[in-house]
Amino acid sequence: MLEVRNLRLARKGRTILQDIHFSLPPGELVALLGVNGSGKSTLLKAVGGLLRPEQGSVLVNGAAVCGMSGRERAKAIGYLPQKANGICCPVFDAVLLGRLPHLGWRVSPSDFATVERVLALLGLEQHAMQSTIELSGGEFQKVAIARALAQEPRVLLLDEPTSHLDIRSQLEIMALLKRMTTELEFITLVVLHDLNAALRFADRLLLLKEGRLFACGDRSVLTAATIREVYGMEAHLTQIDGIVGVLPVAPCCRQ
Repeated sequence: MLEVRNLRLARKGRTILQDIHFSLPPGELVALLGVNGSGKSTLLKAVGGLLRPEQGSVLVNGAAVCGMSGRERAKAIGYLPQKANGICCPVFDAVLLGRLPHLGWRVSPSDFATVERVLALLGLEQHAMQSTIELSGGEFQKVAIARALAQEPRVLLLDEPTSHLDIRSQLEIMALLKRMTTELEFITLVVLHDLNAALRFADRLLLLKEGRLFACGDRSVLTAATIREVYGMEAHLTQIDGIVGVLPVAPCCRQ
């Protein structure tokens, strides 16, 4: 269980987040939505313990994130920023870095097996011995996601993980995240700009507006009225072969 209680966070005297309160059960993929500057990335960092709030708390399975050691936090929470930093090494080694919070004096056979399993799940086996600097942008993004998954966290935080991928890879990654979240019963909180991907893959939606939680719930919370209020856009919601999609029409004319 991930619980965020009455979170408030300010930076340089300016309030970024306020009155944020929600709880998420295991096994759910949750989309964090909102316009640029609404506080999505800041909220992700606060949940991950990278930013300390002025008020409120974040708990993972009842344990306060702010009270965890770095190693404990790394075991509980995986975090992938918008731009993952890379090092020059084989892909296998880059993914193995995700096992650091679990390592003892040496890398165990189970650590190697975890890396091999994650590489196979993301279709990266053929790149295992390839240098990370030889990868395309999309391939490198998959490696970054694989490293986060190899960490085996209880909560996985992803900031726009599909932003550098082609449309097929976007669908593959989102479907994989959805399946692993359900099967392994961890919580995935993912920042997305693609409302169609959110509707298709997310179990729950969190919408931020100007640093406040505007809406939280299942896919039914994303309506034309919600999109108008949060995004300042007119949009139609359509359905094709049972899949609900968002068709933007035009920006709203605000007085």
